Amino acid sequence: MTAALNSHTNRRELMSILKRTHLAFLLFFLSSLSLFGQWSPVNSGTTNNLNGACLLDSGTGYIVGDAGTILKTTDAGTTWTALTSGTTETLYDIHCFTADEGVAVGGSGLILRTTDGGANWQSVPSGVTDSLTAVSFSGANGICGGTSQTILYSSDSGASWNIGQTGFFGGGFLGAHMLSPTLGFVAGQNSIFGPLVGTTVDGGVTWAFQAFYFDGNEGGCADIFFFDGGTGVVSGVVWDGRGALARTTNGGTDWTTSFYDQGMQGIDFPRTDSGFAVGWAGRILKSADSGVTWLPQTSGTFVDLFDVHFASDGLTGIAVGQGGTILRTTNGGEPGGITLSANAHKFRGNYYADLTWTEATSNQIDIYRNGAVIVTTDNDGDYTDALGKQRKGATFVYKACEAGTQVCSNEATIEIAH
Repeated sequence: MTAALNSHTNRRELMSILKRTHLAFLLFFLSSLSLFGQWSPVNSGTTNNLNGACLLDSGTGYIVGDAGTILKTTDAGTTWTALTSGTTETLYDIHCFTADEGVAVGGSGLILRTTDGGANWQSVPSGVTDSLTAVSFSGANGICGGTSQTILYSSDSGASWNIGQTGFFGGGFLGAHMLSPTLGFVAGQNSIFGPLVGTTVDGGVTWAFQAFYFDGNEGGCADIFFFDGGTGVVSGVVWDGRGALARTTNGGTDWTTSFYDQGMQGIDFPRTDSGFAVGWAGRILKSADSGVTWLPQTSGTFVDLFDVHFASDGLTGIAVGQGGTILRTTNGGEPGGITLSANAHKFRGNYYADLTWTEATSNQIDIYRNGAVIVTTDNDGDYTDALGKQRKGATFVYKACEAGTQVCSNEATIEIAH
């Protein structure tokens, strides 16, 4: 591949062939990255690259990343706690069944499984040594893709795995989507640097493959999502480093491609009328028509983003990426609405959060701190929250909503620096 493709560190190991400034504010505050978008930064507590994510409607979610990083949230991505994975291998992807049960995959054939909410992660034999870069389940049936065009399949929620294929020269699968217990898809690159999509109709036991081009361009796929047996979308990177989003309506025989100036990575469609794609240099795109067209959103960052995942409402979602970056939205990333900013000051040993907002239309405003309403106040554009004495590193996440509704601002975070 060209130097343009190799210039990015990998999201998943094959992206050293195809793909992969942590933002830290060391004053008293972190606030919204942009006045025009509704993606807000969240403190991850790490500078490791974050590669894969899942988010459940219950508010529980997990993120995996380099050096065995696993993070967990129980408040829909507002705050994150580091878990002990027991490995220093890079973890590339994770699938959440429930708040307690999940499967993560990573380098050197590593598969980790938890059944107790991430308190413990058991290593599950994979039978391969290739990096495993994508995992997806429908019910108890799941598939896993990796380098050397490895594909594994499971019928017991990841407790055991069988090898569908492995040992090919070059290429691999960076994306996987199990649409039903029998129908699944993988996407990546073949041995001659071409995009490749595979389809199974028997739960991963056997596969049929379709090689194609991004409108005549070589490259590779980074992720995949299918709506049914015929219509699906892949993301990827072409040979010159541009990004691609391609769509098929006949099961992968033909593709229509849109190109972007930065490589495209993770994709997710929580609803058919609400889909998201992320990529290098902070790229976030949204589709309202099942991937036919895409419109840009303002992420407020220029770091590479590797994965995106939403709750089923299509409103609450997270994007993860380089250097420990986590972005969060609660309104589907749409611009406008209430804009909130937060600053902190210290007086006689006590800390105070000074909140200001614009564009609210209701008479009163609910002020949230760390997910709970702390006050309902007049919509006069400002409020000061008395925090008292605080330790270094204490974090407070604020949101302003029109009273009694979910018409809310971006989140603004204050972190006590000293």
